[in-house]
Amino acid sequence: MRLYWGIGFGVGLLIAAIALGLRKKLGKPCEYDERQVAVRGKAFQAGFVTIVICEFCVFLTEIITETPFMIAAPGVSNMIIMLIGFLVMLEISIFEDAYFTPGKPVSIKWCIVMLLFGVTMLVRGFTSDDLWNKFMSFSFGTFFIIVMISIIIKAAITKKAVENDAEAEK
Repeated sequence: MRLYWGIGFGVGLLIAAIALGLRKKLGKPCEYDERQVAVRGKAFQAGFVTIVICEFCVFLTEIITETPFMIAAPGVSNMIIMLIGFLVMLEISIFEDAYFTPGKPVSIKWCIVMLLFGVTMLVRGFTSDDLWNKFMSFSFGTFFIIVMISIIIKAAITKKAVENDAEAEK
């Protein structure tokens, strides 16, 4: 089952690379102001520090218990730590307007599709018999759901702020 999960992950990465390549050739480049670039830098730094702290905690746990730290199967804890670091980076970027601004809002339809993908991953995790597959599906599903809910919340906050600004101008 791990082989199929790896093949699916590889195909997903290939599709993402093709989509990014087409976007670069067909679309105009993304333009970020200095504040957005600075926020993204702080977000990357916070994500990296989170990964380092989590890995250090795993290291200390292994030293204290004198056994290797393993959640369900080899590599699961490392993937979860990477997802936590990436989640920290995304949350800071989302809520500090590093990606989505009132001028460039997020598509709620896209968020709903990704929420459904996250729910599908959760269901797959709950129904899987393989422990590695169960933990990885559950971790990725939770990650997608948290990120999409954060994006929807930020879109609602931004929409409310724009409406308040419009009322204040009247």
